[in-house]
Amino acid sequence: MSGTWANRIAEARRRGLLTPVKPGEAGGGMTDKAMKLLNPAWSPEADALIDAQIAEMEGEA
Repeated sequence: MSGTWANRIAEARRRGLLTPVKPGEAGGGMTDKAMKLLNPAWSPEADALIDAQIAEMEGEA
């Protein structure tokens, strides 16, 4: 079963949907391409704005 997930993750990396990691290493994240695929309205600029708003709210707490 774990081989199936490893294959799926490798394929997602091959398609540019996940960031690269060193062989055998866990981690990585979704690429901008993956985010846009999941939500066509997404943009890196909008994401940065949301991050800034969250940071500002956390600073007020």
